[in-house]
Amino acid sequence: MSFLTSMGVDSSRIYLAHVDMNTSEEEFLWLAERNIRLVTTNWDFPYHMDQAEARRLLKVLIEKGYLGQILISIDFALAIESRWSVGIWTWDNADRTSYAYLHTGVIPKLRNSGFTDAQIEKIMHDNPIEMLQWK
Repeated sequence: MSFLTSMGVDSSRIYLAHVDMNTSEEEFLWLAERNIRLVTTNWDFPYHMDQAEARRLLKVLIEKGYLGQILISIDFALAIESRWSVGIWTWDNADRTSYAYLHTGVIPKLRNSGFTDAQIEKIMHDNPIEMLQWK
């Protein structure tokens, strides 16, 4: 990050994907405090991170005022044999074989964990639009 910002890149234009791979609360907050955007992508891949912990970390960011820095996406159709063996393509989980799973699986779990519709709207609609806007 310091290399990019030293070259004049606005830190609010830096988006880090896959931040939910065993990231700690301290790391999430360190990045958020520096205005970095955090993209979580490993939903329902428990080999990378405990899923309850992943949702808890997003709640921490929201409670600390960083809702505008959260984006979510999914990787799909991967069977993870271990955290070190990634990339075996299978269709063994019919629920996770399309990007629709973001809406049919991930978002309902966020709602069940206490995320509000307004928070989900910000994460799923407003934050991606901001990412794509020319500044």
